[in-house]
Amino acid sequence: MSKYSELTEDIQNAINSSKDFSILFREVRARKRLPEQPIVEIRNLANNLRVTLDRTKPAIILELKEAAIDGPAQERNFSLPIEGLNETSNHNLLIIHFEDYENENEEESKQRIWIFLDCVSQGYLTLSSNIFNGYRKEGGLIRAVSHSLFHYIH
Repeated sequence: MSKYSELTEDIQNAINSSKDFSILFREVRARKRLPEQPIVEIRNLANNLRVTLDRTKPAIILELKEAAIDGPAQERNFSLPIEGLNETSNHNLLIIHFEDYENENEEESKQRIWIFLDCVSQGYLTLSSNIFNGYRKEGGLIRAVSHSLFHYIH
């Protein structure tokens, strides 16, 4: 089993479980002449989530493309500043934690995406909806590609 198929299967199981989960990336190394470093991309036929480290800002960027019922896909971009990240920095651990939380109206579940770099919280992004709802509703298999050497889903 390739590392991509294993990552895909682990993320698919985590998304389908409807629980909070984390993706851990070890040994995040700087790459020469690559100020924007792709970390992971998760996509199915209708949706695409791409996570990138922008080493020049420094920030983590989440790009989300969601299928619309009628019309073109909707694109949303989110950014969170990261302390200690620069063009030459190497890091032992990057954790992206997806936390669901619900309002009084269960259909309006929200999501927080926590970022930890070398076990130090960098804060979180609060989204008005769960970005994986589209993956659950559309069904079908996803494809995940990691640009990091090691990953772990928990």
